[in-house]
Amino acid sequence: MHILQRCVVVMALLVALIPLGTGALLVPQEREDAQNNLQQAIGKAAQQYRSRTVVTEATAEEAHNEEVQLQRLAREKRVLRLRVADLRWSIDALRSAFDIDPADAQARTEAAEAERAAFLLFLRGLHAHNAAWDSDFSGVFRRLLTVSLGALTEQDMRDRILAQSRATFLSQLLTAGERVEELAAAEEELAALQDAYRKQQSALAVVSTVASTVGGDRTEEIKQIEAEVHAQVLKMQSELARIDARLRRRAERSLIDKGLLPAQPGKHTDGIVDFTPQFAWPTYGPISAGFLDSAYRERFGVPHRGMDIVVSQGSPVASAAEGIVFITKDGGARGYSYVLVGHRGGYATLYGHLLHIGVSAGQELSQGQAIGASGGDPGTPGSGPMTTGPHLHFEVIKNGVNINPRTVLP
Repeated sequence: MHILQRCVVVMALLVALIPLGTGALLVPQEREDAQNNLQQAIGKAAQQYRSRTVVTEATAEEAHNEEVQLQRLAREKRVLRLRVADLRWSIDALRSAFDIDPADAQARTEAAEAERAAFLLFLRGLHAHNAAWDSDFSGVFRRLLTVSLGALTEQDMRDRILAQSRATFLSQLLTAGERVEELAAAEEELAALQDAYRKQQSALAVVSTVASTVGGDRTEEIKQIEAEVHAQVLKMQSELARIDARLRRRAERSLIDKGLLPAQPGKHTDGIVDFTPQFAWPTYGPISAGFLDSAYRERFGVPHRGMDIVVSQGSPVASAAEGIVFITKDGGARGYSYVLVGHRGGYATLYGHLLHIGVSAGQELSQGQAIGASGGDPGTPGSGPMTTGPHLHFEVIKNGVNINPRTVLP
């Protein structure tokens, strides 16, 4: 039984047994109430334990099923990969032997006609040679006397092997079009199978994470992290006007330095240089979970307010736009690390699951400037509990409300 559950049971027993221990001082009704309280406490603790056991067992069974499915996909992928390799080899052999593109139907037809004519000529030559032997007995006799039987047998075997080889090549040439189509279909099937395999790996990782989360009761931790981040986003809203003004002054100084505005600092921050930020990708990689992904909420119990960009552990993460760092949160060895940056026009961005943070609160950032290094590998510093593999969690906020990052990214 879980330590926390044992503590609950023990405390319930202590609370309930104290009045029982002083039964001589209690009236019968009070004694009956104490016994009822004890039974209720024990029943509640047992129900919690049974509930946790059922959930843990169900999650473990789900993880086993996902593992079996992953192994099945791996076997299918291995067989199909060998089939693709065999088709590629046969097509490359035709390309080398006839110097044609097997995918070119006209070139295949011309090469097949030429090879068929050469093959027929070769067979006629063999037939004529054998016929001459059969008709000229004296020539055969002299040949047998001057040439060993072994040499004659070897020549005959060479002729047979050569004929079989040419017949095989002609057959492959005639069916080259089918092989090209089969290869294209096999490669497409292999790509789909590889994609299914990657998704199955992610599904297994998610289930395994959920299993460990259920066992360690981290659901509340995830919700607390999500609430803390959302609170910081709302807190930043009162600072966005100041951040916007600071960035405007910075833009004004840049324009004055370039001679594009007269040297009147502070006179041009009334909207002359106002603009909506042009965002860039903070890092590049496939998207594993999109904005408000339903599977994410089902697994972790909280909404997915951004998108997950799959990159290797320790990949550089850059600021998506010019801005000022509002807060950096170092989650330590097991917590959630993130950076929240304010931009102009009421925008903000969040960068989560960071392995390393290289900026500090109040720091001005240019677009593309390094913020830190991505993390997300479960169990590594900064990854937190709501992750299944290395990636960057990226959010875009407009006036305190999370929006789909894809709507502002190029």
